Amino acid sequence: MKCDICGTESDFDAGFIKERRSFRSSHRTLCLTCWTRRRHAFEGWYQVGVVIGGIIGYILLWSNPWSVAGRFLTALFLVDLFLILSVVPHELGHAMIGRLLGWRVFAIVIGVGKRVFKFHLFGIIFDFRSLPICGITQLAPIDTRWFRFKRFFVYLAGPAVNASIAAAIFFIWSDSWRDFGFWGLPRAARICVWANLWIMAANLWPHQSKILNAATDGKQLLKTFSTDRKSTRLNSQSLR
Repeated sequence: MKCDICGTESDFDAGFIKERRSFRSSHRTLCLTCWTRRRHAFEGWYQVGVVIGGIIGYILLWSNPWSVAGRFLTALFLVDLFLILSVVPHELGHAMIGRLLGWRVFAIVIGVGKRVFKFHLFGIIFDFRSLPICGITQLAPIDTRWFRFKRFFVYLAGPAVNASIAAAIFFIWSDSWRDFGFWGLPRAARICVWANLWIMAANLWPHQSKILNAATDGKQLLKTFSTDRKSTRLNSQSLR
C-alpha cells in the first residue's frame, strides 16, 4: 500500500488507515504518521475554535443574557472543558487502584502531541501534552497472584471514578433534581454530569482507540477472563 500524502509504501497493510475524503464518496490511504499528524492538527484547531467561540459566547451573554447563540457557544465551551477535566480523575482512578492492589505505576500521560510539562509525584511521572483530549496510565503487575482479579478492578477503576463524580453531583444537589428533575441542576453541574457519563461510556465501549493505538477499558475488561493467554496480556502496560 502507499500513503496518498507522503508517498510511503509498504506491504504491511496494518500500517495504513483508509479514511473517507470530506464531502466525497472516495477514500484516501494514509500511513500512521500522516494520519496522526492530521488528527492532531484537526483536534488542535477544534480546541482553538471552541475557546474562541466560548469567549464570543460570553461577550454575547454579557450584552444580552437571553442570546441563543451566546448560550450555545458557552455550552459548547463548557462541554469541551469538562470532557478534558474528566480525563484526569479517570486516569487517577486507574493509578490509585493499581497502587492499592500492589501494581507498579510508572506514568500518567494526559493528552497527545508535544509535551507541555511533566513532574514527579509519589514516584509517578505526570506528563501533560499539548492536546488534552485523552489519557493513558502506564502500569504493570509485580507478580501474578490474583492477576485476573486485580486486572479487572484496575481497568474498571477509571469508568467507576467518572460514574462516582456524576453520582456525587446528584447527591450534592439532591433537593434540586428531586423537585425539578435533571434540569433543576445548575448548568455547569448538568454539563459536568454529562461529560463524566460520556467519558465512562466511551471507555466502556469495547474497541481499539486509534488515537492511542490501545484497547479501551471495555475491551480490556472483556479480555480479562478470556481463556486466550494473549488476550490477558497487558497492552504495553497501558490503560485508556
